[in-house]
Amino acid sequence: MASLLDPGARVGQVRTMERVDAGALRKWGMAASFAALAVAALIAVFARAPRPSIDVAAPTPATPILHRSRLWFTIQFAPDHPLARAQALAANGRHGEAWNAVEAGLLSRPELNGLCLAGFDANADIVLEPCAPLPPARLERMRRIWSARLEGMSGISYAQSTLILHDER
Repeated sequence: MASLLDPGARVGQVRTMERVDAGALRKWGMAASFAALAVAALIAVFARAPRPSIDVAAPTPATPILHRSRLWFTIQFAPDHPLARAQALAANGRHGEAWNAVEAGLLSRPELNGLCLAGFDANADIVLEPCAPLPPARLERMRRIWSARLEGMSGISYAQSTLILHDER
């Protein structure tokens, strides 16, 4: 686009602007709108609901969690089970409400006593883990016990255990 002031013009005389390309302006507007929506969608997808506060007096593991042996159970509850509502909330992206619903449900389900919420997987299945940290030598036994319990419980459509053992010398 040429300068607004015409070098050959007299003082005080301003050259008129050239015509604006409406198609290019529309395309740039759509691109900017798309970029803003994409950023908003990313923020919404990756924003996490606040987790319950951790008791300050709770002992901190000496080994980082990535280098610790871990055991967890991925569970899909049947639609008629009380915890299925939490799975539906998680599937709809309402993770804070789902988290609260699972924790309340775990308190009212004595058959799940000893397991705590670890989170949700990509399919909105509930992931539970033992509440108390266990030494690696006891994790395999705990996996067998809880796998048998979960298999025998009514209202569970699917339960899978995952055990990761690290050499913790």
